[in-house]
Amino acid sequence: MKKSLLARMGLRQRDLSWAGRELLEVYCCAKAKTSTIDHWLETNPLIDESGNVAPVMRVYLAALNSSVRTLEALLGVMAEMAREDQRFDRALQALAAEGRKVRAENDG
Repeated sequence: MKKSLLARMGLRQRDLSWAGRELLEVYCCAKAKTSTIDHWLETNPLIDESGNVAPVMRVYLAALNSSVRTLEALLGVMAEMAREDQRFDRALQALAAEGRKVRAENDG
């Protein structure tokens, strides 16, 4: 997931500031959790016969919230880097597209 996002940004991990690397790690970890749970929900019921929501949904909501907040923070770091160096403009655009994708997934 991290390599894919970095490729879309046109960067390598070492191009990021320490804050950018940390935020990227946290974002990708949270995003991986939500993706894994999404795949699990494709073959398992969200609500069981007793009407109880799958316990994994507590983790899902926390990971989803974390991914959204972390992506926003990463956008802020990249915006600052882009102000200082134009080569980060592409990275900023890729993160904005990632944000639109995450919002669309949440709304859908």
